[in-house]
Amino acid sequence: MPFTIAFMMGTNNKLLKYAEKAKKDDLSVTETEDVDGLLKRWTFLNGVRGLFPLAGAVAAGIAIVA
Repeated sequence: MPFTIAFMMGTNNKLLKYAEKAKKDDLSVTETEDVDGLLKRWTFLNGVRGLFPLAGAVAAGIAIVA
């Protein structure tokens, strides 16, 4: 949760703002390009966020063995 708040909330909020504009068919070409960049950033950040449970499992496995 802290990672999401610290690193992803800004991206999430911008994407939500653009989603509201898209509902009204009010996106310019520049804004569409911004959305593409934001989605790439969100995909990367979500991948990083997804690695945290894996890191926790590895740490737990090491703790059990050690």
